[in-house]
Amino acid sequence: MSKPVIPHSMVLEEENQPLPGHYSRNRFMSTEGVTSSISTINIPASRNSYLNAKDSFLVFTAQVEVEGTVLDKDSILLDPSGCAAMIKSITVLNNNSVVQYLDSYAKIHSMLHTAQADVDSRGIEAVLSGTSNLNGLVLTDSYGCAMIGQPLNEYGTFVTDTATKIKTAEMTFTLPLLGLLSEGVIPLAFLTEGLVLRIQWQNDVRNFVYAYNTLVPTTTGSITTPGKLEITRCSFDAAISVLDDAAQLLVEKENGYKSRPTEWSGKSYLAAVRTSTAQELATSTTAEYNIGGYTFSSLCNIHYGSFTLPVGDSNPPNIPHIAHSLRYRINAIERPREYIDSLSKAVQHTACTISSVSQSVACGLMNNLYTSANFRTIETPSAANIKFTDRGVIGVALNDFASANLISGLNTQGGEVIAQLRTKTVTTTKRMNTYFVATFDVVYVIEDGIMKLSF
Repeated sequence: MSKPVIPHSMVLEEENQPLPGHYSRNRFMSTEGVTSSISTINIPASRNSYLNAKDSFLVFTAQVEVEGTVLDKDSILLDPSGCAAMIKSITVLNNNSVVQYLDSYAKIHSMLHTAQADVDSRGIEAVLSGTSNLNGLVLTDSYGCAMIGQPLNEYGTFVTDTATKIKTAEMTFTLPLLGLLSEGVIPLAFLTEGLVLRIQWQNDVRNFVYAYNTLVPTTTGSITTPGKLEITRCSFDAAISVLDDAAQLLVEKENGYKSRPTEWSGKSYLAAVRTSTAQELATSTTAEYNIGGYTFSSLCNIHYGSFTLPVGDSNPPNIPHIAHSLRYRINAIERPREYIDSLSKAVQHTACTISSVSQSVACGLMNNLYTSANFRTIETPSAANIKFTDRGVIGVALNDFASANLISGLNTQGGEVIAQLRTKTVTTTKRMNTYFVATFDVVYVIEDGIMKLSF
């Protein structure tokens, strides 16, 4: 005899309503009007105010001066990673103390962008940051995004245009700041002093500009000097929510403000670099590299990528490539057990570093047509028009279990992280810089009005 089905009792609850307040966008200008080195931006602590870090971004205007040989209006391109390649490092300070510091910012941004982005889903963000453009002259057989970098003459008529010197028009970019202040809401109201953003710019234009004539590759130019980068009108466009006094009191009561620290979690990044010599890359060999400083309580992922030297030739300076087979030995255990020695394995392992379903899994910037498993610096440019720049990374996930935005990484405190690298015999005379980028969990803490970072 079947048992009767007794429905659950209905529970009615009031729908949560937004706290009373208003939303605004505030633009905080840098203290330097014109600079080629450092921009400093002050974000003041203000009453009942909260900074939405995810919806805030950096805005700046850049003008580039390039010197070299056989230069023309079509031969000078912005690196395919976009305007992020212009940034060397970013520091966040509070109360004259460093809260967060990202060195090699351009490399970190480029590697994570290669792992997580796809060729068309970023839309207007890709256009504003200069990572893609529509150019029918280059893509004569079909229209679409030419992922080779933006020709600088498309931002405006050059101020100076000769075979040995080019000075661009002023170019304005918009860039979300990757990995800084998490993607949460920063309670500026809980701080006694505001935040300071300090952006250090690249001191050599060859770190973000390269010479490749997309129409006549046989007459490739070359950038021979560090040139000059001039930054003006740098600002932080911030999304600010301001609560009413009654709503602010509710928030303070819920978070135990002044009675206990205010905490929230996020992600941060750390880059390490080694030199892969030409001799190593030209022979079949095995090398180990002890990655110092990777001592975290929750190490989530490690991304690998090798970069060509920024010497002003036809190789984009800020695009990662796969030049080795790879695995890690972490706390005396190999991860993964077998070497990642094929493109399919590299893509599969990298996809595991993305905690949620992403378009990049199906149509990312790595695929069998445009990514080489054993890349070497291009020494003789192809006579064919280029449409896509070779790029690739190897990501290895180290989470203890499948998770989305949880503290579940591997504890490497007291242990060591060693990269085990293998190369195949591929003819080359150029060395490369190999980067390892760690993604790790952090906890932001505000106590006594001062922000700190714990990891």
